[in-house]
Amino acid sequence: MDIFNVTPSSVKKTENVTNNKIQKSPKGYMWACLKNNTKNAHDFLKKNTALEALLIDSLLKFKSISRVTDYKKGTLIILRGLNFNPKKNIEETISIKLWIEDHMVITLNDEVIKSMADIQSSFESGANYPKTPGDFLIALIQGMTKRLDVAVEKLEDKLEKIEDVFFDKMDMDTADDLSNIRRVSLILRSQMLPQSRTLYTLGSGKYSFLTKIQRKHLLEYFHMMENTLSLLENIRSRAVVVHDEMNAKLNNQLNTQNYVLSVVAALFLPITFITGLFGMNVSGIPYANHPLSFTAVAGILLCIFVIILMVLKKKKWL
Repeated sequence: MDIFNVTPSSVKKTENVTNNKIQKSPKGYMWACLKNNTKNAHDFLKKNTALEALLIDSLLKFKSISRVTDYKKGTLIILRGLNFNPKKNIEETISIKLWIEDHMVITLNDEVIKSMADIQSSFESGANYPKTPGDFLIALIQGMTKRLDVAVEKLEDKLEKIEDVFFDKMDMDTADDLSNIRRVSLILRSQMLPQSRTLYTLGSGKYSFLTKIQRKHLLEYFHMMENTLSLLENIRSRAVVVHDEMNAKLNNQLNTQNYVLSVVAALFLPITFITGLFGMNVSGIPYANHPLSFTAVAGILLCIFVIILMVLKKKKWL
């Protein structure tokens, strides 16, 4: 558990902090970076926030959708960010929980969040770091929103490539890619829809740690999120259309192949029956020893073939 004491002119980092009650600096603010669902986090929250024990337990143990709740002494904000950690899928979003007061920011998360790592790097370098709790929230949401936009654009580019080569190349890999695009777009949209409402609530409400300009920025991020959600729905719909067209094309190919096989069977079935009948190894077959019997049977078979062919063409089956 690391603590950063932030003032407009400097940042001081304290590592391996104990769980004793800390003093909040009136000149700046303190950021406590906690790991979710740990005893240290539980004790720290209990001693340094106004949250009730039941709410603390639920925050530490359960995943929650994005929301914002205002309390007398602070504001609880829950966000979700894309998962860029190794061997993880981006749609396996990470829950980020924030408790914000005028002079304190506490964050809880299970895994590394790139946007939060960027903020920590700015604190450690002392350059362009968030100087107020409002700046901290803006920086976090800005990084998460931009990374979401980039991920969705890559998803759209992948779909466009499939659409471009759809009629030239169609295989199981393409079908798997389409299914993956549909799944990712659906999951991301369902995960980020509540976050869009959270951004609107933050931008339209009045919170002591947010200035008027910061609220306007949050409303801009809300509009960006709405555009991203619309794009995700568009991607999902397009993927469904391409997938349906792919299935229709495969069905047409299968029907054509079955049709050809049926026509061939219709042409040769009578001929096969006659040749099988005359090919029986039994005595008493008429004209078996006649010198022109083979020619006559072959001619009859040819006539039958032509008649069937004419019938199929007349019925426009060929």
